[in-house]
Amino acid sequence: MDKRLAAVAALALASALILASSAASARPPYVFNGSKAVYQLNWSEAGKQYSATVTYQITQVNAGNGSFVVGVKFTGALSGLNGLVPNRTATFSNPWPFPALNTTLIADLNAGKVPPAASNVTVTPHVALSTPAGTFSTDELNFGGGNYAWYDMRTGLLVKQVGPALGYPSSVFELEKASLAQAGSAFAYVELLLVAVGAALLVLLGAEVRRATARRHA
Repeated sequence: MDKRLAAVAALALASALILASSAASARPPYVFNGSKAVYQLNWSEAGKQYSATVTYQITQVNAGNGSFVVGVKFTGALSGLNGLVPNRTATFSNPWPFPALNTTLIADLNAGKVPPAASNVTVTPHVALSTPAGTFSTDELNFGGGNYAWYDMRTGLLVKQVGPALGYPSSVFELEKASLAQAGSAFAYVELLLVAVGAALLVLLGAEVRRATARRHA
């Protein structure tokens, strides 16, 4: 379970690489009460195939200070994590753990610009990508070593992530569905390798979950 916990934490931290050095940003289009993004995570371990659903939901949006709360729920092979990963407060500039980028970063990626904290990443805009949620025009990020992430160009939401950074070489994390429609708006239904900040958060989250697991089995 420890390795799978690390994989889940990596998913939630994927955007930490470039968010770590991001400037203040406007309110992203996916930030509103009830916004939800559902992802399917598939991986293989010891010759067996595993599947889980990870759902992120936004509540308690505070436009005054640019904050909101993100909750995460699991089904399938990771259902045992429910109740072990607490809700977390995010901001318009740093939406983690919601799997999306802020408005400043997605604008830079759309222009083909590599964020300062991700100088080793190759960015390719306007890459068409299909998932169970539909077909999207995305910014493709190639981190090397078989690790890729794709973000919707209009909303900044993660569409798909693949590679060993998720915990297993064959891991695939992709958008299954999202409820990103607000009155008067229309959005496509629609994270990055860990750096020091992301790694530190990963360690903290992993330790937190392990302590909670130990208490439950004491």
